[in-house]
Amino acid sequence: MKFAVVVSMSPSGSTDHVGQVIAASLKSKGVEVVSVDLAKQSGLESDVLERLGNDRSCLFVGSPVYFSRVIPPVLEFIASLPLATGGHAVPFVTWGGASSGIALHDLGVALQERGYGVIGAAKVLAEHSMMWRFENPLGENHPDETDDRLVTDLVERVVDKFSAASPVPALPLEMLAYQPPQAFTEMSKVVFAKAKTNMPAKQVDEEQCTQCGVCAEECPVGAITLAPYPEFADNCICCFKCLRICPEDAFTNDLSMLDTRIRERARTMDEHPKTEMFM
Repeated sequence: MKFAVVVSMSPSGSTDHVGQVIAASLKSKGVEVVSVDLAKQSGLESDVLERLGNDRSCLFVGSPVYFSRVIPPVLEFIASLPLATGGHAVPFVTWGGASSGIALHDLGVALQERGYGVIGAAKVLAEHSMMWRFENPLGENHPDETDDRLVTDLVERVVDKFSAASPVPALPLEMLAYQPPQAFTEMSKVVFAKAKTNMPAKQVDEEQCTQCGVCAEECPVGAITLAPYPEFADNCICCFKCLRICPEDAFTNDLSMLDTRIRERARTMDEHPKTEMFM
């Protein structure tokens, strides 16, 4: 491997952390790396796209798991890629300890449809992004050093694949369909837009809100406008970053019901291993 692109969207920072570990490991192996944050850049420059078409290149794509699925901006990015011939990709997801869903399989399917064979994949445990207000959040202190070492090992093995074989063999996508069959079927029915309606509406205390605009500036999908108080467009992905970063604590949502629901989901799914590499 001579060239790699690492693409992700990371409202809470966990997926970006994994992307940084991937990029650092690639660079240590002498691979040239371009990193892209989809919250700041929706696509790739033409010269980068051209270089991705080389058989010595690889695309790493990461997403957090929301509602058992990939967040829409990441799928939209993949769908925008020109059709490749013999491309290589490594999808990765972060999840908060309740369920990693079928997001990794979703990414694999989307990448394969654009001509990118999946040559490795990763799911990485992270602190649940909706539990920052509560004690003992699921996935607390993750990703940790052990997770990072597993990711680094994955990258090294992927790079070695390029030296060992040409063309580089792809994984069967069935490997990424690791949920129990009934759960996989139910998760496949989840529609992101509909699932969002089960989340609590964001409530703004207009006396607390100073209209500073931090929430609008930091929204990863640009879904917030001030009119004069925060209003939310349909492309909101329910990451609740606005609640986490508001300097005035002007969002008054009670998330205790979510906390209960998330923990019940974790007990029901009882998913292991928490962090796993696929090769």
